[in-house]
Amino acid sequence: MNAQLYRVFVTMGIIAVTALASASANGEEPTASNAEIKAAIEKSLPYIEEKGRWWMEKKDCMSCHRTAFMAWSHAEASYAGLSIDREKVNSWIDWCNDDLFKLVAEKDRKYDGELSISRNLSGGAQMLALSKHWQSTDSQKAKQKKIVDMLLKGQQKDGSWTPSGQLPLQKRELGETTQVITIWNALALHNVSKQLHIDSVFVEKSISSAAKFASTYDGGKSSEWMAIRALLAHELQEVENSKSYRILVFDAQNEDGGWGWITGEQSDVLATAQVLYAMLEMKLPSNDPRLRSAIHFILTKQQENGLWKVNGTKTKAKSRATETANYWGTCWAAVALSKSLSSSKKQK
Repeated sequence: MNAQLYRVFVTMGIIAVTALASASANGEEPTASNAEIKAAIEKSLPYIEEKGRWWMEKKDCMSCHRTAFMAWSHAEASYAGLSIDREKVNSWIDWCNDDLFKLVAEKDRKYDGELSISRNLSGGAQMLALSKHWQSTDSQKAKQKKIVDMLLKGQQKDGSWTPSGQLPLQKRELGETTQVITIWNALALHNVSKQLHIDSVFVEKSISSAAKFASTYDGGKSSEWMAIRALLAHELQEVENSKSYRILVFDAQNEDGGWGWITGEQSDVLATAQVLYAMLEMKLPSNDPRLRSAIHFILTKQQENGLWKVNGTKTKAKSRATETANYWGTCWAAVALSKSLSSSKKQK
């Protein structure tokens, strides 16, 4: 994107935020045009790419909160109709796939032939999720099948997947984080099973086992857990179950239209974007007043440089914005806004 065009989008974003804030202050029902949503997405992508590339070059690892989300945000933006460099995004996807399937450094290996993905199954699931609206190359499809195989092998006997990396340090009990990771992985398998020519019996058995594990838990405190619990029930055609969790989700919506990462807390862009995404995946219309309020909240919180500030999801950083949380939240905001844009186009 050239500098002049970027300044145009920044200006459009500022105008949109000012208009939305004014409408809210006057007690009007918040609305956002497709042009305003598109401008916000466009405004975020340069930041997402800059910090995503920095991570690849400096950290040289496929993280659970960075590199896959850089590709996912651009893939969803492309599906929503934005002009995206496909060759560039494919290079990111290929980089992530290569990193997932590289050998763990010999000094750190727990067993011969250990691959990085064995420690980052969540990252693998994200690669499956982003492929839903992306025209994958043959080599990418081959890697997707390998990711599916690794997810099946990594599932525990009780149907769960174990959180890895820094995920266990999040500001919620480990049991809930385990539930969240398990549900996201099951959703990824559910979505990709429709696209790949794989033995669906094993995948269906895995999803069923994960759903059974999820059904034994009902004590989640995070908005993410409630939203994706509703989404999993929806995907498995558990109508009443899905409805019950959806009621919990909207009961937890704050007056400003957002959700706290932990219910009852101050609204948070990361949590709000995750809820918005899940509700749109459940085919709720983007013009639903509750979702319009969520979109309004997200748009009014965007910074001039395109990012969204988010307090850390770890206990030790829960009261301050962190670089990692900012990036994760910004990517989720771009993904969810793109989803709302593509959804609204389908409704017309």
